[in-house]
Amino acid sequence: MLNLLYDCSGKHLNIALYQQNKLLAKQNICENHRHSELLVSSIDKILQSNKISYSDINKVITTTGPGSFTGLRVGLTFAKILKLTKQTKIMAIDNFSIYAYWYYKYLKKNGDIYIALDSGNQQIYLAKYSINTNKFYRKEQSFAVKFADFKISDSVFCGNIEQIRNLEKSYYQKDIDLQILQQMSNDLEDSKPFTEDCDYSILQPQYTIF
Repeated sequence: MLNLLYDCSGKHLNIALYQQNKLLAKQNICENHRHSELLVSSIDKILQSNKISYSDINKVITTTGPGSFTGLRVGLTFAKILKLTKQTKIMAIDNFSIYAYWYYKYLKKNGDIYIALDSGNQQIYLAKYSINTNKFYRKEQSFAVKFADFKISDSVFCGNIEQIRNLEKSYYQKDIDLQILQQMSNDLEDSKPFTEDCDYSILQPQYTIF
């Protein structure tokens, strides 16, 4: 089983290739907002260096944001092309759920938590999740607040905004970790009852404006 993973939702482009759970290749491209130029050529190079064709890929796993308008448009369009031309299976997961899964699976914490994501336009996107040992689910729909109006409270936060980086009860991670995304896709395939009921084959982006 060959999985191609990539995240175009942020300023940087992250790509990884897995066979089963073995990492074959990865690339982190720190070229701000150049996803449209670099995504396909970077994936081509990774596949060629591993002597793999697009027809060999069993599943593409990518993100739906919130994130960059251009990045998400490019990333999800590319996934749609592979689905149409190669019949590749697609799994598209929103960034809120990925951070909540990281908190649930790797930090092994319980309780309510706010996922806080930088919108790139002086706003923060927030979504509240409830997490216990068996599952996690979103308790509230996501909403946006301005940086100036964001108040640090006693709540636990997890996400990629600098404001929570040094808080005692909060957990910061700048970029989506594709190893976590790979594990999350495996658990979703196994129908483990830890996540909300979502159709992760729907390629619906959650845009911001940066």
